[in-house]
Amino acid sequence: MALTAQELRQRIDAAQDIPREPAVIPEWGISDQDGLFLKGLSGAERDSFEKAIIEQKGSSTRVKTEMMRSRLVALSLVDADDNRIYSDADIKTLGGKSAVVLDRLFAKAMTFSGMSADDIEVLAEDFGEGPNGEDGSDSPAI
Repeated sequence: MALTAQELRQRIDAAQDIPREPAVIPEWGISDQDGLFLKGLSGAERDSFEKAIIEQKGSSTRVKTEMMRSRLVALSLVDADDNRIYSDADIKTLGGKSAVVLDRLFAKAMTFSGMSADDIEVLAEDFGEGPNGEDGSDSPAI
């Protein structure tokens, strides 16, 4: 027998569908026993991240790569209760950490969130070309 709409919604709402794993970061002295986790983004968090890295001025669009890695990592690092470790106000501080570590965490957070480098390029393309036929991105292809 098929489930009712209410039963289906309850099942969907109860599903733990966001990947999460202990973050082991030896460079920061963090082991798998310390209660730091890296998680994928929810749909709303991904929308917020994408909105934050795209800038449109008139007909010009660009991907804002400044603090892009630290922004995603800040959204993805949580404690055992899923509380963010770094707030939006802390993104610049996080950006001061090792690029090697941030790159590693960024790559994993992108995977957990169902994103690829191509997705970032498509975001800019979806907003159209900038003046003079340029793509508007201030960064090389990812």
